[in-house]
Amino acid sequence: MSILYHYTTIDALQKILEDNGKIQFLATRYDYLNDKGELELGIDLLNKCLIEIEEKLNIDTSLRLSRHSKTVGEQLKHLYEIENAGLYTLSFSENADSLPMWRMYGSDCNGIVIGLDTNSLLDRVREKEFQQYEIKYRPMMYLKKEVKKEIELAYEKILGSYTGTTTYGLENEYSNIVHQLCINIKSKHYKYEREWRITLFDWDVPREGQTPQITTEYRIRNGIMIPCKKLSFPSSALKKIVVGPTHNFEQSKKSLKMFLESKKINLSNIKIEQSKILYRN
Repeated sequence: MSILYHYTTIDALQKILEDNGKIQFLATRYDYLNDKGELELGIDLLNKCLIEIEEKLNIDTSLRLSRHSKTVGEQLKHLYEIENAGLYTLSFSENADSLPMWRMYGSDCNGIVIGLDTNSLLDRVREKEFQQYEIKYRPMMYLKKEVKKEIELAYEKILGSYTGTTTYGLENEYSNIVHQLCINIKSKHYKYEREWRITLFDWDVPREGQTPQITTEYRIRNGIMIPCKKLSFPSSALKKIVVGPTHNFEQSKKSLKMFLESKKINLSNIKIEQSKILYRN
């Protein structure tokens, strides 16, 4: 069984495990993430890779999408920043016990890590209810060679079925590629996070004529209201809880079990472990 992990605080855990037998996470609007420049980084790197790939594949000049890549990038930024819609993301990690992640995302080692079964996550995002939101579930890319591989595969695919003689019609295809990949690119300096993201595209606040989607909710961080979308998963997906390095483990384990039982969550398939990191707060 494979597990992905979500670093959070004890306070947040109480909101994540609700009384309805579900695990409720808040996916954050991309421009309220810790690194606001991620999207721009992704678009810029995709466009740079595109030029190199066109050279490698010897694409005819008349069909080169790189001539329009700047326009595509600006259109997407406008869509995400100005229009009444945005990308919302929920992050997980392959690392269950990482000191820098405890410090950054786990309340400076006073938090907790929630481990969910990857098959349960995948089954959930494949459900019909989620598909209308252009939902994606994939690992982050940190290295240029990873991005180039994705772009090259996508480029060859759209060119293979294209019969035109100009880029008309191809621009939309490339825009879709950038739209799908740009939010899954991160600086190589964060490679240690081994991050996976569930990402959805949705209206922020539906206006007249727009089909209502997932209601936008808000949480407060440093005095700012953060737009979020609530995503629910079955409680059976919960397989492990790792207690932060600074906790009294026996006390924490005892109260966690009491809390989980109060939420009608079956403890038989859930491991509660202590962080193996030695850390003095």
